[in-house]
Amino acid sequence: MDIYTYEDLCKKLDSGQKPRVMNTDTETAGEVYMCDHGYFNVHVGEGSEVWASEICEKLE
Repeated sequence: MDIYTYEDLCKKLDSGQKPRVMNTDTETAGEVYMCDHGYFNVHVGEGSEVWASEICEKLE
C-alpha cells in the first residue's frame, strides 16, 4: 500500500468509518481501529494484530 492510501484510510478512521484491510503475507482480513507511523492496529477474529502498511491491501 502506498502512503497516500494509508493516509486516506487513517482519515476515514478519524471520521468514524471502519476501514478494512488485508494482510497480503497471511491473506488475513481485519478491521482497522488505529493508525500509527505506517502501521495499522487491526481487529482480527477475537484478537488484534499490528500490520505494516506495506504488506496491506485496502478492501472495499
